[in-house]
Amino acid sequence: FKEMGYPHIHMGTVEAYPELLHVTELLKKSDVKTVHLVPFMIVAGDHANNDMAGSDEDSWMSIFKASGKFDRVDAQIAGLGSVDAIQEIYIRHTADAMNE
Repeated sequence: FKEMGYPHIHMGTVEAYPELLHVTELLKKSDVKTVHLVPFMIVAGDHANNDMAGSDEDSWMSIFKASGKFDRVDAQIAGLGSVDAIQEIYIRHTADAMNE
């Protein structure tokens, strides 16, 4: 995202690198005041609902809010599969695969 000109988009993972601590430290050092949590998955399931945006104290949402650094922390609970442009890519790739 940085190479494409989006310096304020940060990506983290639930069970691999870069993990939450890495992303949190990057954001704490920045002037970012609003955090939008968005799942980078086709279907927003357990990880999005619980690990990312859940009410437990170890969810990303809870940790960002508890830091006191941000004026606003919100989450989008919809996977990429709900985006029309992504659906079109899947359809095109499926049609291409069927024609091979």
